[in-house]
Amino acid sequence: MQWILIILGVVLAVVAVFALQNPAVVTVRFLNFEADASVLVVILVAFAAGVFAGILALLPSSIRKSGRMRKMGSELRSLEKQRVKETGSAGGSPSPPLDRNVPPTDVADSRSSGAAVTSPGAGTSAPAAGSSAPGAGTSAPGTATSASPERL
Repeated sequence: MQWILIILGVVLAVVAVFALQNPAVVTVRFLNFEADASVLVVILVAFAAGVFAGILALLPSSIRKSGRMRKMGSELRSLEKQRVKETGSAGGSPSPPLDRNVPPTDVADSRSSGAAVTSPGAGTSAPAAGSSAPGAGTSAPGTATSASPERL
């Protein structure tokens, strides 16, 4: 908030210096309209007109985005109501992770000790990383294995 006040103060100081150094009065003509005003007033009015035109140009997309956000919010609320109906609890347990390829923590711990790695539920064991069995050093997608010295 302090930075905004500092920037605003600097801008006001620049405008004040501009007004003091350009006290001339200019005549502005538009169609049948004619007015005498200082250079500063003419520049500020032109700037304000540009800001207003920019806001008008952004207004349609802003209205569309607002409508989309409102629609998405209502869809989210209806999906949450549906989930509550299906699970029977509003705050229940968090949903399971989407990535099913993440290895359990015990697999990562057993790799460092050199023990055989077992896949959960498979009942078979695979050679540990760095062994000389065929396929050693390969792993499931998203997991890392340590390379044996022979492979380097």
